[in-house]
Amino acid sequence: CGPCNAEIPHLKKLEEEFEGRNICFVSISCDDSQKAWERFVQAKQLGGIQLHMGGDKSFMEAIRCKGIPRFMLIDQDGKFLNANMPRPSDGKTLEILNTLPAYRLTACALCTRTSSSAGMSGFYLGGNSFSYTFG
Repeated sequence: CGPCNAEIPHLKKLEEEFEGRNICFVSISCDDSQKAWERFVQAKQLGGIQLHMGGDKSFMEAIRCKGIPRFMLIDQDGKFLNANMPRPSDGKTLEILNTLPAYRLTACALCTRTSSSAGMSGFYLGGNSFSYTFG
């Protein structure tokens, strides 16, 4: 989707800003097509942790996600610190992340992209790519 794609440069800036700090950026795709998502991740050279739901929308239902992109802040124990984080393009996001304690956090994005509502956008971690399909 357009809003998901627009956030990618801002996500990359956040990743650079927090490199070496105790935070993990994770992307979760709700794409219908895993192949389209994989092509998008490769084309956009998204690194880090890239997850695909594999058609299982139960996570989206559990967090009451009605639209994308959706950004969340989760601590190392899986507790939602902010289930409705501002987008990375919003200056408030950097402010919030800079005020967090030094324990491990996961910033999570739930997105989709492509002409048939498939694809990927979101937070990612460092240079080592990892992908996982739910279900």
